[in-house]
Amino acid sequence: MEEDCRQQMASKLAAALEEQRTQNALHLRERMEELCEGAELELSIDREKNRLLLLQYERESTQLRQKLQESEQELRGLQDELQEERRSRVEERRMREEQIHQELQHSQQQEALQLNQAKAELQLMTEKNTELQDEVCVCLCTCVANVSLLRGV
Repeated sequence: MEEDCRQQMASKLAAALEEQRTQNALHLRERMEELCEGAELELSIDREKNRLLLLQYERESTQLRQKLQESEQELRGLQDELQEERRSRVEERRMREEQIHQELQHSQQQEALQLNQAKAELQLMTEKNTELQDEVCVCLCTCVANVSLLRGV
């Protein structure tokens, strides 16, 4: 009987242990399901956060690209404007130098013309002076001859 009692106790203990194991396994499974659901929820939340962050990054990236393109376009415009300004200044300088050169050349031509006119007038005056001197000589000679004739008369 003692043996039967031991067997019954062992059997009850084994059944209780099996029941405890089953309960523990069930509890463990429920806990794992809860943890998995929690992990899936966290994973889902993290995925949504990452998706939103990616969208925000893409928007900001697009905005920055647009700003960069606008800045590059503005820079090209300013470079073109600067290049045009440089060309304009070079052209203005070239035109001023050309005008100064033409004015200088015209002035030199006028001076040369005036010099030639002055030389021509001087030549005419020299010739006229020579003619007048010749006339004075002729007149003097005539006067001297007339005076000599009058004295000899």
